[in-house]
Amino acid sequence: MRLRYLQEFVVLVDSGSFTAAAKKMNMTQTAITRHLQKLEAEMQTELLKRSTRKLELTSEGRIFYEYARRSSQVLEQMDQILERQKAEKSKKYYLRVASMRNYSAYRIGDLCMEFARRFPNVVFNIMEQESDALLQSLSSQECDIGFDIELENMQDAEYFRELVMPEQMAVLVPKDFRFADREYVSLKQLAHEKFIMMPVNSSAYKYGMAMCRGEGLDPDIVFSGLRTNEYIEMVRRGVGVALVTRFPVMEFLASNNITDVIMIPIRPQMGLALNMICRVGEVSPVVRRFAAFVREYRER
Repeated sequence: MRLRYLQEFVVLVDSGSFTAAAKKMNMTQTAITRHLQKLEAEMQTELLKRSTRKLELTSEGRIFYEYARRSSQVLEQMDQILERQKAEKSKKYYLRVASMRNYSAYRIGDLCMEFARRFPNVVFNIMEQESDALLQSLSSQECDIGFDIELENMQDAEYFRELVMPEQMAVLVPKDFRFADREYVSLKQLAHEKFIMMPVNSSAYKYGMAMCRGEGLDPDIVFSGLRTNEYIEMVRRGVGVALVTRFPVMEFLASNNITDVIMIPIRPQMGLALNMICRVGEVSPVVRRFAAFVREYRER
């Protein structure tokens, strides 16, 4: 039995005539009659008494009509839900992402691409910003999501955070540096060294300076704001030691098979983390879905 025939039967009964039903459904009377005959043949009973004046349900037809009406209502609801779902799938959602400048080293681009493959109607626009500008962009609603290095377990009333991965500071030194064989080094042991720092407005610079001050140091900074390959080259030439965030530099050293410059963890360590950040109270469904995806991505 075709469900559409049930709908036609309900409209026919409610309209009171083949002429009115044909006009309402934009069908020919012949087609409606043929479909009614198929219903009656399948049910093996007469459903409607035809006359020149009006249509009249048989006793079996009245029972059939009640169930057909309910089925028709369910079918209409299903059509509406499916139409909404199709419209939702075709709708584009734009996620504006602000991230620190070396975001590719943390595979944030890969994370966004994987999310876009799972949800093809999401379009990402990623912009590089320093920490202060990043939070300002979130506050002014110029972006929906931010990625930045922050203190572990950082919380405030304005922003929601989802941990992407833990991070820590380390120092880059030549392979023949006097502390090169140590498992870790303290900043006090580096007090007389010249320092190469990450960009001044970056979280890595801010937390690196905070660690130095915590150890009572006023570091002698000779360069800042360089790219990874540049400060590795400066360390290689003996210009100074580089205070860096561990993960991107570790990846760079490994991928480029660099062995004459090594990285040593710093102790005591300031607990840091790469966080996904968004505004509290203004989280759209697609941002919530992305936050859940970040959680899933982290736990793999």
